[in-house]
Amino acid sequence: MTTLKDAVEANCHNQGGPDHMPSCHLMDSTSTTHGFIEPAVMPEPTGLPKGVSRPVGTVSLSQATHDEDMPEKELQTIVERLLRAHGYKSYHVFDSRRSEAGWPDIVAIREGRILVIELKSEKGNVSKEQREWLDEWGKTSAEVWVWRPADLDSGVIEDAVK
Repeated sequence: MTTLKDAVEANCHNQGGPDHMPSCHLMDSTSTTHGFIEPAVMPEPTGLPKGVSRPVGTVSLSQATHDEDMPEKELQTIVERLLRAHGYKSYHVFDSRRSEAGWPDIVAIREGRILVIELKSEKGNVSKEQREWLDEWGKTSAEVWVWRPADLDSGVIEDAVK
Protein backbone atom coordinates (compact mmCIF):
# COMPACT_ATOMS: atom_id res chain seq x y z
CA MET A 1 0.00 0.00 0.00
CA THR A 2 1.34 3.43 -0.90
CA THR A 3 1.64 5.81 2.01
CA LEU A 4 1.48 9.59 1.89
CA LYS A 5 5.26 9.71 2.33
CA ASP A 6 5.74 7.30 -0.61
CA ALA A 7 3.47 9.40 -2.84
CA VAL A 8 5.24 12.64 -1.96
CA GLU A 9 8.68 11.10 -2.39
CA ALA A 10 7.65 9.62 -5.76
CA ASN A 11 6.46 13.06 -6.82
CA CYS A 12 9.76 14.58 -5.66
CA HIS A 13 11.72 11.92 -7.53
CA ASN A 14 9.79 12.58 -10.73
CA GLN A 15 10.39 16.31 -10.39
CA GLY A 16 14.16 16.12 -9.87
CA GLY A 17 14.31 15.12 -6.21
CA PRO A 18 13.83 16.80 -2.86
CA ASP A 19 16.92 18.95 -3.37
CA HIS A 20 15.15 20.66 -6.26
CA MET A 21 11.75 20.95 -4.60
CA PRO A 22 11.60 22.58 -1.17
CA SER A 23 8.01 21.37 -0.76
CA CYS A 24 9.17 17.74 -0.68
CA HIS A 25 10.36 17.86 2.90
CA LEU A 26 8.09 15.79 5.13
CA MET A 27 7.53 16.10 8.84
CA ASP A 28 7.19 12.79 10.61
CA SER A 29 4.95 12.04 13.57
CA THR A 30 7.85 12.53 16.01
CA SER A 31 8.43 16.12 14.95
CA THR A 32 7.92 18.78 17.56
CA THR A 33 6.82 21.40 15.03
CA HIS A 34 3.17 20.92 14.23
CA GLY A 35 0.70 23.54 13.14
CA PHE A 36 -2.49 24.31 14.96
CA ILE A 37 -5.34 22.79 12.97
CA GLU A 38 -8.71 24.44 12.98
CA PRO A 39 -11.14 22.85 10.51
CA ALA A 40 -13.36 25.19 8.59
CA VAL A 41 -17.02 24.24 8.62
CA MET A 42 -19.16 24.31 5.52
CA PRO A 43 -22.80 25.10 6.19
CA GLU A 44 -24.93 21.98 6.20
CA PRO A 45 -26.37 21.54 2.70
CA THR A 46 -30.10 21.91 2.38
CA GLY A 47 -32.13 18.82 1.64
CA LEU A 48 -30.20 16.53 4.00
CA PRO A 49 -31.65 14.88 7.08
CA LYS A 50 -30.99 16.81 10.29
CA GLY A 51 -27.56 16.00 11.69
CA VAL A 52 -26.19 14.68 8.37
CA SER A 53 -23.34 16.71 6.98
CA ARG A 54 -20.54 16.40 4.47
CA PRO A 55 -16.86 16.54 5.44
CA VAL A 56 -14.90 19.54 4.26
CA GLY A 57 -11.16 19.16 4.65
CA THR A 58 -10.17 22.81 4.72
CA VAL A 59 -7.74 23.69 7.50
CA SER A 60 -5.72 26.71 8.46
CA LEU A 61 -2.37 26.42 10.20
CA SER A 62 -0.70 28.98 12.38
CA GLN A 63 2.65 27.22 11.86
CA ALA A 64 3.02 25.49 8.53
CA THR A 65 5.16 22.34 8.31
CA HIS A 66 5.05 22.24 4.51
CA ASP A 67 6.17 24.54 1.76
CA GLU A 68 3.61 27.34 1.81
CA ASP A 69 4.37 28.00 -1.85
CA MET A 70 3.41 24.49 -3.03
CA PRO A 71 1.55 25.04 -6.29
CA GLU A 72 -1.88 23.52 -6.76
CA LYS A 73 -0.55 21.37 -9.64
CA GLU A 74 1.95 19.68 -7.32
CA LEU A 75 -0.77 19.01 -4.74
CA GLN A 76 -2.93 17.59 -7.52
CA THR A 77 -0.18 15.14 -8.57
CA ILE A 78 0.22 13.90 -5.00
CA VAL A 79 -3.54 13.56 -4.44
CA GLU A 80 -4.01 11.69 -7.73
CA ARG A 81 -1.25 9.23 -6.78
CA LEU A 82 -2.83 8.63 -3.38
CA LEU A 83 -6.23 8.07 -4.97
CA ARG A 84 -4.80 5.51 -7.42
CA ALA A 85 -2.87 3.80 -4.62
CA HIS A 86 -6.12 3.39 -2.68
CA GLY A 87 -8.04 1.97 -5.64
CA TYR A 88 -10.00 5.04 -6.76
CA LYS A 89 -10.82 5.92 -10.33
CA SER A 90 -10.56 9.66 -10.69
CA TYR A 91 -11.11 12.36 -13.25
CA HIS A 92 -9.45 15.73 -13.58
CA VAL A 93 -10.42 18.16 -16.34
CA PHE A 94 -7.33 18.50 -18.50
CA ASP A 95 -8.11 21.98 -19.82
CA SER A 96 -10.47 23.83 -17.50
CA ARG A 97 -10.74 26.72 -19.98
CA ARG A 98 -13.05 24.47 -22.01
CA SER A 99 -15.15 23.35 -19.06
CA GLU A 100 -17.96 24.77 -17.00
CA ALA A 101 -16.61 27.46 -14.65
CA GLY A 102 -16.13 26.21 -11.11
CA TRP A 103 -16.18 22.45 -11.84
CA PRO A 104 -14.21 20.66 -9.07
CA ASP A 105 -10.57 19.72 -9.68
CA ILE A 106 -11.05 15.99 -9.07
CA VAL A 107 -14.02 13.64 -8.91
CA ALA A 108 -13.05 10.18 -7.64
CA ILE A 109 -15.02 6.99 -7.08
CA ARG A 110 -14.33 3.65 -5.42
CA GLU A 111 -16.91 1.00 -4.59
CA GLY A 112 -19.79 3.50 -4.65
CA ARG A 113 -17.97 6.11 -2.57
CA ILE A 114 -17.63 9.45 -4.38
CA LEU A 115 -15.12 12.15 -3.45
CA VAL A 116 -15.48 15.62 -4.95
CA ILE A 117 -12.25 17.52 -4.41
CA GLU A 118 -11.32 21.15 -4.92
CA LEU A 119 -7.59 21.83 -4.53
CA LYS A 120 -6.19 25.17 -3.48
CA SER A 121 -2.79 26.60 -2.65
CA GLU A 122 -2.48 27.84 0.92
CA LYS A 123 -3.52 31.33 -0.11
CA GLY A 124 -5.98 30.36 -2.84
CA ASN A 125 -9.67 31.16 -2.49
CA VAL A 126 -12.70 29.17 -3.58
CA SER A 127 -14.45 31.19 -6.28
CA LYS A 128 -18.18 31.89 -6.34
CA GLU A 129 -18.62 29.39 -9.19
CA GLN A 130 -16.60 26.73 -7.35
CA ARG A 131 -18.65 27.25 -4.19
CA GLU A 132 -21.86 26.85 -6.20
CA TRP A 133 -20.67 23.52 -7.62
CA LEU A 134 -19.46 22.31 -4.22
CA ASP A 135 -22.80 23.27 -2.65
CA GLU A 136 -24.69 21.31 -5.33
CA TRP A 137 -22.42 18.27 -4.87
CA GLY A 138 -23.03 18.57 -1.13
CA LYS A 139 -26.70 17.84 -1.73
CA THR A 140 -25.77 14.38 -3.04
CA SER A 141 -24.24 11.37 -1.32
CA ALA A 142 -20.75 12.53 -2.41
CA GLU A 143 -18.15 13.66 0.11
CA VAL A 144 -17.11 17.22 -0.71
CA TRP A 145 -13.57 18.38 0.15
CA VAL A 146 -11.44 21.48 -0.23
CA TRP A 147 -7.80 20.50 0.29
CA ARG A 148 -4.67 22.58 0.68
CA PRO A 149 -1.01 21.57 1.09
CA ALA A 150 -1.40 21.82 4.88
CA ASP A 151 -3.86 18.91 4.67
CA LEU A 152 -0.96 16.68 3.63
CA ASP A 153 0.83 17.39 6.92
CA SER A 154 -2.27 17.09 9.07
CA GLY A 155 -3.21 13.70 7.62
CA VAL A 156 -6.64 14.90 6.46
CA ILE A 157 -6.06 13.80 2.86
CA GLU A 158 -4.57 10.41 3.64
CA ASP A 159 -7.36 9.65 6.14
CA ALA A 160 -10.04 10.71 3.65
CA VAL A 161 -8.86 8.44 0.83
CA LYS A 162 -8.60 5.28 2.96
